[in-house]
Amino acid sequence: MRHALIRARKERNETQAQVAKALGITRPYYTQIELGERDPSLDVALKLGEHFGLPVEQLLAKDREVERVAG
Repeated sequence: MRHALIRARKERNETQAQVAKALGITRPYYTQIELGERDPSLDVALKLGEHFGLPVEQLLAKDREVERVAG
């Protein structure tokens, strides 16, 4: 899982459907991104960063990379 993405969404009290709608993608696609089952397109990755106000690298880092990216 991409914990930073899940954490950012929950901190904003948003559902996966709300985030997906804001990004202009489907909820299943967003869910796959959040679970790490699918990588977002560059356009969607940039929208994620803008939506959550966080660096894309931090949002999409795999769990083992989060500390290295954030540090």
